[in-house]
Amino acid sequence: MDRFERIAKIIALLSCSIGVIALLYIYVPSMRAAGLESIDRCTFDDHADPQCLRAAVEALLARYSAVDVMDYVTASTSPVNVTNQCHPIGHIVGELTYKKTGSIEQALSLCSPTCRSACTHGAIGAGILSEMDASYSEEDIAHAGENELESYAATYCAQRSSICHAIGHVAYIATSDEASAVKICDVARDSFFRESCYQGVFMERSGSYRDSLFPAGDLPQPKIKSGDYTYPCTSVGEQYRHACFIFLNAYQKPLFAADGITDPSAQLEKAASTCEALPARDRAFCFEGIGTARTLFRYPDLHSPRIQEFCANLESPADRDACTLGLVPQFQYDELRGLMQFCDAIPEADRREICYDAAYLSVQDRRTTDQDIGRMCGDDAACTDRYAQFMKKRSSIPDYRFGLYGK
Repeated sequence: MDRFERIAKIIALLSCSIGVIALLYIYVPSMRAAGLESIDRCTFDDHADPQCLRAAVEALLARYSAVDVMDYVTASTSPVNVTNQCHPIGHIVGELTYKKTGSIEQALSLCSPTCRSACTHGAIGAGILSEMDASYSEEDIAHAGENELESYAATYCAQRSSICHAIGHVAYIATSDEASAVKICDVARDSFFRESCYQGVFMERSGSYRDSLFPAGDLPQPKIKSGDYTYPCTSVGEQYRHACFIFLNAYQKPLFAADGITDPSAQLEKAASTCEALPARDRAFCFEGIGTARTLFRYPDLHSPRIQEFCANLESPADRDACTLGLVPQFQYDELRGLMQFCDAIPEADRREICYDAAYLSVQDRRTTDQDIGRMCGDDAACTDRYAQFMKKRSSIPDYRFGLYGK
C-alpha cells in the first residue's frame, strides 16, 4: 500500500468518525445537553435562585445559542423543577441576548417562542429599559418616560399578546405606579393584548417575580394591610380585576408568612376561603388565580396524576371550572405537552368541555397555531375533530382568556 492510499484510508476513517459523532449529536440528546444541566442546581419546587440563574445562563450563552438553552429548559426530558422555571430563565436569556446584540429586533430574531415567549419578554424588557435609561435621568423616567412607553406600547402591542405582556412589566418598572402603568397598556387596540399587558403590570407589582424576571432596583414593595387577603384586586377598576386576581396569590405570600401559615395545604385552604367570600365574578377570577399559582401550593408537575386533584377537590362546580381555566395556560410553559390528556381525565363532562375549549383558545394568539394543534393532538383524531367543532362554535362560547364568564 503506497503512502497516498494510506492517507486516503485515514481520511475515510476520519470522515466516518466525524459522521458517527454528528449522528450521535443529532440522535442522542444527552450529548447536546452536556453542560446545559448546570442550570438545574438553580431551580427548586416553587422558585428559582435569580443570582444563580443569571450566572448559569450567562455562562451557557457563551457556549450555546438562546434557542439551545430554551430547548433544554422546555424539554420533556429535563427536570420538572427546570421546566417549571422556564419563564424566568427565558427572561434572563432574552435580556442577555439583547445586551449581546444591542438591538431589540436582532435579539427577537435569536429568541424562540417557547415557554410563552419568555425569551421575547426578556429581550423587549431589557431593550426598552436600556433605551429609556439612555434618554432620561432616573428622576425623570416616571414622568417623561410615560409618553415614551406609550409609543413603545403602540408599536409592540400591535404584534402579539406575549410582547404586550412584557410591556406591562416594563410599564410598572418605569412608573412605579399602577394607575400610570395600566394607562400605558390602554393604548393597545386589541382587548386581549390589553389584558395581557395588564397582567404584566400586576405580576410585576406583586414583587414576587421581580428578581428573576426584570431586575429593577429598588421598586417600592406593595404595602399590604394586615389580613387583607384580597389586596389589591377588590380596589381596582372592573376592567383590571381579572388580570389582578390571576396574581392575587403572589400578593398573599407575605400575609401567609406574617400569619404563620407555612404549610402549602393550609395556604391553599386560606386562599380558597378568601375566594369563597367574593361575589360571583370576582370569585371566579380568584379561583382561576389559584389554578395559575399551582407551584406555590406545591403542585409542580403538570404531568403527575396528582394535578387532577388540585381543582377537583374544590366543592363548587363553578370553582372547579375557574381553577381549571387557571391550569390550562400553564401547559404553554411545557409546549402544550399533555394538555389534551389532562382535559381527557376530567370526570365532569361540562368541565372537560371547558378545558378543551380553553385549550384551543390558548393557542389562538400564538404564531404557530397549526403546529400547536398538531403538538396537542398528535395522532388523536378525536382531538382534531373537536378543534374543528370548536372553530365552528367559537363565536358562541365565552372567551375564556378573560375568565369563566368571558369579556
